[in-house]
This record gives sequence, C-alpha cells and structure tokens, in this order.
Amino acid sequence: MVHCRERVDLRMREAMTQAQGRYDSTSRTNKPTTKNQMTTLDKLKNQRDWIAHIDDECDLGNGYIVTLKQPFCFVDDPTCGVRAFDTISELKSGTTKSSVY
Repeated sequence: MVHCRERVDLRMREAMTQAQGRYDSTSRTNKPTTKNQMTTLDKLKNQRDWIAHIDDECDLGNGYIVTLKQPFCFVDDPTCGVRAFDTISELKSGTTKSSVY
C-alpha cells in the first residue's frame, strides 16, 4: 500500500521526468506563476484555515501542491493531507470545507 505522501512524491518525480523531456529550461522565458496567481494562492491560504501551505510547482510540471494542517485530511482519502492540483480552479474546488474534514 502506497501512502498519500508517497503517491505525491511519486507523482512529482514522474512529472519532473516528463517535464525534463518536454522543456528546455534555458529557452523557457515565461514562468507560469504570475503576480496575480500568487495573490490568489495567498488569499486562498488565508481564507481557508485548514490549509498549511500551497506550493506552486507549475514550472516543474507538478501543478499546485496543497498541504493541510493537522489533523485535517481530504474527504475522499481520510489518510491524506497532501494533494496536487493541476489548476487553480481545481485547487479552489478541491480544498473547500466540504472537501476536507
């Protein structure tokens, strides 16, 4: 059985491997995170007391990694407090109060 954090680590390693094949970091000029997105992430973290941290790893191909504060977990995986989201809208809907307990 793979634990939630191990699944996220595995997904991150796979995404990094895929990203290395797709992107040449020396030629990439547009960073995915804009100032507006950072403000959105900060607002979400401040509005949702159960979120401990949001990592923006879009430039690595991992999306947004959300870590919940203890003892919160995601409803659909009661042992999991860490989850990756591909978009900000997925992050918003996946971290609502009804999505965590």
